[in-house]
This record gives sequence, C-alpha cells and structure tokens, in this order.
Amino acid sequence: MTSKHQQQSFDYRAEVAHAEASGMTEIVTGIVIAATRREALQRVGSALRARGLEPLDVTLSEAP
Repeated sequence: MTSKHQQQSFDYRAEVAHAEASGMTEIVTGIVIAATRREALQRVGSALRARGLEPLDVTLSEAP
C-alpha cells in the first residue's frame, strides 16, 4: 500500500512536563518524518509519552 502523501521532515520544539516530577518542565527539540503536520504532531506526542514526558506545547516547522 502506498501513501498518498510524500513524507517530509518537520523540526519540532516541545515544552514537556515530567510525569514523575510535578511542576518540572523542559524544552525538547528534534526532527520527525511524517506525511502531514497532523501525523507529525501525533508521532511527537506518542514518542514523548513513551519516554514519560507529557507534551504541554508543541511547535512544528518544515525542515529545510
């Protein structure tokens, strides 16, 4: 099965809260590959939660 959308890379910047440390936040940055902005947001959120981080605010921009 082929995707209708071509994959592209997005830079992300996320403010996250630590699940085990209430009140502690930090900024996490990285790159995600996805077909759409929505998919990119979902992938970033899932990956952060898997590491015990709760995304509070996520900003995406298309990578050059």
